[in-house]
Amino acid sequence: MKNNGFYLLRELQRTGRSIFTVADAQCLLKGSRPAVMAMINRLRQNGLIVTLTNGLYAILQPTEQTHGLQPLRVLDSLMRYLGTGYYVGLLSAANHWGAAHHKPQILQVITAQRHFLKRLKKLKMEFYLKKNFPKVGVLSAKTPFGYHQISTPELTALDVITYETRSGGFNNVCLVVRDLITSMQEKSLLVCCKNYDTLSSIQRLGYMMEAYRAPKKLYAPLKQWIRNQMRLPIPLYAKEKRKGHIHQDWKIIENVPLEFEE
Repeated sequence: MKNNGFYLLRELQRTGRSIFTVADAQCLLKGSRPAVMAMINRLRQNGLIVTLTNGLYAILQPTEQTHGLQPLRVLDSLMRYLGTGYYVGLLSAANHWGAAHHKPQILQVITAQRHFLKRLKKLKMEFYLKKNFPKVGVLSAKTPFGYHQISTPELTALDVITYETRSGGFNNVCLVVRDLITSMQEKSLLVCCKNYDTLSSIQRLGYMMEAYRAPKKLYAPLKQWIRNQMRLPIPLYAKEKRKGHIHQDWKIIENVPLEFEE
């Protein structure tokens, strides 16, 4: 058993597996749980694997043994193991679409279920629960590590508005939305908004798009649709006083100026 750690890693990698459980290791090594756990602890101490959560481990690539785990490499496998819907979102998604301004230091992931994975912050991953998990606005993106789920530019814009405090604050959200506009598509925007559960975020997005002079054909169908929704005026920035001119099309109280410069 002492030298079986390298055999375990070789067999797992040979079958394309990046994460494994204690049960997986026992199955491959035909050993007792105490013996397998001792072997896993040696691999971890030697910097060859890292713990994702109790009983779940990720194999480190040579460069990761020095610089730490690259979360995107194991994300899809981890989510499949947990059996939950997910997508890379917020500033991590904005970065993918070239609109983050500052590359996020933590991979931001939206999930359909709450999971208490104790090591995630150390591993530079952060989960946000979305009870009304979106049925549209998520696509599969290819990276050097394989495929993972990610929010479209339209859903990303809505989410950074909804999760403003997790997206660098109001001014940063304005700049992210502004830069996402060039990647948006008319039909995708309308469908995504119609299926989004936070109407206030849709109002703010529409207002921002018009203020940032997005192509009228992009937001005009959204403006027409939202006119038929029952809504009261809301402040552009929720943390400031509800005082200012009301933009009637979007029912937005212009209580703060939009950010235009970085």
